[in-house]
Amino acid sequence: MAWLPQEDREFLKASAGLGNFQKAEVAWLDRKRYKYTDVDVSTWLFDRGSAKQIAFEGAVVDERGKPCICSWPGKYGSAWDCMVQAAEGGKISAAVVFLPKGTTEFGKHAEIPPQEKLEGDCWCIPLYGEQKPWGCRWWSRWIANIEEAHRFGAEFQVYFFENMKGKGKVRSFETAGKEHLRREEICNRMEKFRETDVYKNVAASLSNLSRDPCADGSSPYSRRVDQEFMSWLPPEDREFLEASEGLGNSQKAEVAWLDRKGYKFTPKDVSEWLGVKAL
Repeated sequence: MAWLPQEDREFLKASAGLGNFQKAEVAWLDRKRYKYTDVDVSTWLFDRGSAKQIAFEGAVVDERGKPCICSWPGKYGSAWDCMVQAAEGGKISAAVVFLPKGTTEFGKHAEIPPQEKLEGDCWCIPLYGEQKPWGCRWWSRWIANIEEAHRFGAEFQVYFFENMKGKGKVRSFETAGKEHLRREEICNRMEKFRETDVYKNVAASLSNLSRDPCADGSSPYSRRVDQEFMSWLPPEDREFLEASEGLGNSQKAEVAWLDRKGYKFTPKDVSEWLGVKAL
């Protein structure tokens, strides 16, 4: 771009924002006078959530001392599928639970037993700081699996993000909900960031980066946008999010619960599963 004549350089910069076919599509809508809403593609790229699709209620193997997967980072969708297939085939023991939309218990809640002495009408409160649309019935299932595995003397295993083993834990189970709310509030500022000149300049210069998702659901484009967003944040908030990397949102509560119960676990790197093919 730098060596191009200024007129050509300005023309290419002004063209950034739509693909070649898109330019004709949008021009046609304008020609037909069909109204449409402008939407930034990063609304899909930053909110990557869980990519896993296979519902799973756990499969704990009754074998003394057998390793048991008790926490899994949901954004590694294909690796999750492989792990679930291995667990359902009896090859491994797994206490993890995923009840996605479409399952009978999605959106349902579970009361906190009085003996736990925790605040909240349901488990959503200590987990997320507020009730969530997906509910917390999965949590009561997970606890039951954990207790079953503990009775069997299982070796608990927690899988962390790739190359981030041991990182991303919350201070305690009692602070998990408040910390979750703070992460959400900070991440929701992405909308405000998209309105800044910083973001607009970056977006225009990154049009050639791939949007194809990697194993963790991110892409070269989304990772660069995330980096710019993190740089834009105040240092205190940026450091908080950086310290949170390593475990998924629900995982943070799972690991904090294991610590609360005094259950030891072996930290594992999810990269051990990234090269595994589905059965």
